[in-house]
Amino acid sequence: MSTGPIRLSQEAHTALRPATAARITGGFWAARRRVNAEVSVPQGPHRLERAGNLANLRAAASAAPAESGFRGDFPFQDSDVHKWLEAASWQLADGGEGPAEEELARQVERLAGLVTSAQAEDGYLQTYYQLGPDARRWAEPHWGHELYCAGHLLQAAVAHHRATGADGLLDVAVRCADLVDATFGPGRNETVCGHPEIETALVELYRETGERRYLDLAGYFVDRRGQGSLGDGPADGSPGPGPGRPTGRTTSRCGRRRRSPGMRCASSISWPGPRMWRRRPATRGCGTLWCGCGRTWPRRRPI
Repeated sequence: MSTGPIRLSQEAHTALRPATAARITGGFWAARRRVNAEVSVPQGPHRLERAGNLANLRAAASAAPAESGFRGDFPFQDSDVHKWLEAASWQLADGGEGPAEEELARQVERLAGLVTSAQAEDGYLQTYYQLGPDARRWAEPHWGHELYCAGHLLQAAVAHHRATGADGLLDVAVRCADLVDATFGPGRNETVCGHPEIETALVELYRETGERRYLDLAGYFVDRRGQGSLGDGPADGSPGPGPGRPTGRTTSRCGRRRRSPGMRCASSISWPGPRMWRRRPATRGCGTLWCGCGRTWPRRRPI
C-alpha cells in the first residue's frame, strides 16, 4: 500500500487511509490547493525577505551575531520560515514537474541552507535570542516561543526529508531535538512552552527517525502541562488545556484556539472527546473571540 509522504501508525480510533487512496480533482479544495501551489507558496520567500526573517537567519550565521540586531517585533518570527519550508516541501511531494516546481525546489534548498547555517554549534536555533546581547535561553517560557519555533523546525525537517529524501535539514532538527532533550526533563528544566507545538513535532520526529527519546520527551511535555510549571504568567499565555488542569483531565476546550489543538494532536492518552465539542461555536470552528484567540460560552457565534 503506497502512502506517499505520510507515515502511517496504528491508533485505536483511526481508520488509516494512504495519501494516494484519493485524489482531489475538483471543487472547493482543488481550487484552494491550486491557489496555494501557484500563488501562496511561491510568494513565501519574497514575503519572508521583506519582513526581515531571512535577514535574521543570515545575521545569526555571521561571525558576530549579537552585534547584528534582530529585525522584527516578535520572538517567534523564525517559525514563519520553518512553516514555509514545511508547506513547500509538501508541495514538492505532490510530484509536479516543470519550471515552477524546479524553482520551488531551488528556493526550498536555499532557505534550508540559511536555516542550517544559522544553527548554533550546540543545536540551538532561535534568532530572537541569538541576536540579542542580553537575552537568556529558555528564560521566558510563557512568551519566548523557543520550543514552539523548535517544533516548527522539526516538522519542516520531517516534511523535507519525506519529500526529498535529503538528510541535511533532518540533521539540523536532530541536533535541535537532542539539545531540547538534554535541557528539559526531571531534575533539569521542568517548565513547558507557553505555546504547544514541540509535542506534536517530537512525535513526528520519532516516527521519522525511530529514536524513542523523542517520543518519551513528547510524553513528558504533555504530562507536565497543567501542573503549574508556567506559574501565573501573562493573561494571554494560557497553554491550551487550561491552567492548573492536566491534559488528560480536561472535559472542555479552553485556552487559545491555536494552542489547544496542538496539545490534542500530541496527546496519546484517551481523552473525553465527545464532551470537548460542547464549547464549539455554531460555525463548528475552533474559537470565537478576536481577542487572545480565545473561546467563550458554548455555541456562541463569532462577532
